Order: sequence, then C-alpha cells, then structure tokens
Amino acid sequence: MPHKVDIDKLNHALNNQSNSDIIEMDFKQIEKDKLDILKQLPLTKMALAELMKKIKLYRLVSNLQEIHYGRYIRWIPLTKGPEVKLTNGGILCNIKTERDDVILVFKNKINSFFQINLTENIVFQKLTDQELVILTAIKCLA
Repeated sequence: MPHKVDIDKLNHALNNQSNSDIIEMDFKQIEKDKLDILKQLPLTKMALAELMKKIKLYRLVSNLQEIHYGRYIRWIPLTKGPEVKLTNGGILCNIKTERDDVILVFKNKINSFFQINLTENIVFQKLTDQELVILTAIKCLA
C-alpha cells in the first residue's frame, strides 16, 4: 500500500530550517544507525528488539548540531555499569559547554530539571511530525 503525502505539510516541513539535517536521511538509515550502536551493548536479541521498539520514533544523535531545543530526548547512560537502561527522558531546555564537555539540560514531566553529559550517553531524539512527513516523502520517492 503506497504512502500518501500531504503536499502542503511537505512544503511546510521542507521550508523549516530545523529540518535541514533530516533531508539527508531516510527511515532505513535511521534504523541502521540505532541498530549499529545498540549492537555494541551487552544485550540479548530479545532485549535489543524491545529497545528498538521503544525508540521506533527516535533517531540517534551523536553531535551537537543534530540536537534541537524543545525536543523530547531519551538516552542510555554509559557510565552506570553493565546494565543497559533507556531513560524516560525529558524536554531539552538548555545546552551548556564546560571545558570539553557538552551538557544537556532537561525538564521532565514532573517539572524537575536535570542534566547529562552528551559524551557519556547514547542519545535519541524524538522525530517531529514534520520530520516524519519528510521521511515518508523520501520513502515514497525511493
């Protein structure tokens, strides 16, 4: 069954500057990037499949240019020992640089603020509706 793309939504999404990095991607590449990084963790096949299901509408972000304020982000801490745990995440409120570190500041559902170091976590950013429209259009054109 072919996907239907709303042309007005696509034009609006393509004209939004914050979507410029998603235009170079597609659903397959996003899934491959997530799978490649998660395969490096000590996970069973079942745990890997469950984790991939939880981050289905997310993309891996590995550098500062890919991260956007106001987006919902989840992460896996790499400094908490051998246990692999995907956090509930939060909304990105601020980005600070301290020495050579990039610190991400979040607000969660109960209005608590907390921060993480970008380099000490595997970070996943939720895809916006506009990004999903662009990715669907790319899939239709492929």
